[in-house]
Amino acid sequence: MPNVEALTRRPAKFIPDYLVPMPSHLLATTLSDLIQAPAPSSPTVQHPPRALPQGHHLVYFPIQTPPSGLAADGADPDHGPGGVFARRMAWGCREGIERVDVRGRDGQEKVFVDVWRRYGLGHEVEEMEYDIEERRTLVFMRNAEQTSPPTPRRPIKYPHPPTLSASLLPRPAHLFHFSALTFNAHAIHLDPSYARATDGHRALLVHGPLTLALMLRVLAAAGDAQAPPGKVKRIAYRNYAPLYVDEEMRVCVRDVGGRNWDVWVDGPGGLAVKGTAEMDD
Repeated sequence: MPNVEALTRRPAKFIPDYLVPMPSHLLATTLSDLIQAPAPSSPTVQHPPRALPQGHHLVYFPIQTPPSGLAADGADPDHGPGGVFARRMAWGCREGIERVDVRGRDGQEKVFVDVWRRYGLGHEVEEMEYDIEERRTLVFMRNAEQTSPPTPRRPIKYPHPPTLSASLLPRPAHLFHFSALTFNAHAIHLDPSYARATDGHRALLVHGPLTLALMLRVLAAAGDAQAPPGKVKRIAYRNYAPLYVDEEMRVCVRDVGGRNWDVWVDGPGGLAVKGTAEMDD
């Protein structure tokens, strides 16, 4: 069994950064290439400064662990329980482990680790007020040779047509660029042999945060196409199935009334990501 108490006792990390425009511009270039829809972006400092597009915080505040300190699969070891649970199912920034749950029967447990990140202006930890709050639930399972094959999943389909959608085909270069921008060395996004032989995937896996950035981009485009929905106040989503390189995916958003939107991503096997967004005025 993993040592849950040791995980939750890990001290929070503070990561300072400067929001220079180049990383955001490169992410905008990558997203625009994927959905074939350019968006205003510049690598130079603008006067007056432009607001950082929503989701672009993902390419700042990179992991601080040197390559020699990463886990065998290239992941940040501070996020995982370690041991046999090595396989993962992704201004100033303060990061800590908020909660750890172990679920499942003996020998088939999964470890759910909630990583809480808060972002705000300034480099003085004690004086900071945070503008963005992000919680990611990372799921760890035993190494592949210690588990039985997964039960095949019945395809799920969203029951209504989208207000706006974008079909795209992620290529290995897109995944490489996003990995480089986010300082993510996880092998399931970079090494097809590892993805197949170790984690049982049929190809390189599309990053979960990349799908988030794409959903936020299509939500923004929906606002340009009709009455602006405003900025995203809160978004929650869940990954139901993996998305793979060189396989078509469709990012969809639907106005469901008020300030609420459904967001989802379809892959070849049906619904892969499903979420809801609450918009601000």
